[in-house]
Amino acid sequence: MGRKFTQRACASGTSRLEVELVQRARVQRLPARGHHIRAHIEGKLAHAGLSDITIKKNKNEIEVNIHTARPGIVIGKSGSEVDALRKELHRMTRKSVRGQHPRDKAT
Repeated sequence: MGRKFTQRACASGTSRLEVELVQRARVQRLPARGHHIRAHIEGKLAHAGLSDITIKKNKNEIEVNIHTARPGIVIGKSGSEVDALRKELHRMTRKSVRGQHPRDKAT
């Protein structure tokens, strides 16, 4: 039986192993954004008693839910800290950032 090969590898003069390594490298870079977002939030709000950070990513939007023991520190005066955090995350990801407090969800 013959071995499987990709036509792209034959046309470009690279081996299949090199093509697979490039594809793996691309896949490994994708989840890093969620990790970077989580690390940024944990670093900025470490003093707020974080218990859980939930990140949901869509094509054009990121939803971040922060569960904390001290929500006043996260929200800030008149929501200024939340707005600043949204702007920072928007600069990092270039997507619109949305967040919702667990109490605000309709049951």
